Amino acid sequence: MRWSLSLCALVAACSPRPSANPPTSPTPVPSTSVSGSSVASSAPAGPDAWLTDPAMIAAGRALFGNNCSPCHKADGSGLIGPNLTDSAWLHGGSPEQIETTILKGWPDKGMVAWGTMLTPHQIRTLVAFVVSIKDTNVPGGKAPQAAP
Repeated sequence: MRWSLSLCALVAACSPRPSANPPTSPTPVPSTSVSGSSVASSAPAGPDAWLTDPAMIAAGRALFGNNCSPCHKADGSGLIGPNLTDSAWLHGGSPEQIETTILKGWPDKGMVAWGTMLTPHQIRTLVAFVVSIKDTNVPGGKAPQAAP
């Protein structure tokens, strides 16, 4: 019984909360694609330029703070969920692997599947933000949970 209450609390803490300021979409320009999804980006030309686009990262930071921080902390250094600022990634740290984790989640580990709750653009902004904090090794972060 105690375990099921803890799991319920974990799922509730990591469930999406409506944002008072929903992310805005950038002015459409040619789309880029990860894993076959197509999303407009204001990033400079190049297939991976969206990953370093300041507007994408800023939108992802805001969305992360609203939805992901209960499990990963606002700085990504980890609480219930793993530290996203180190080089040790449980399910792979490439943009494609991060996108898959966000889309499908890891329900057996408490990670919510966000694919039906967020737009493709919102998922892209989260990927850009998470990639931007990877390997920053925030002081006081949760210990690595996988081999780098």
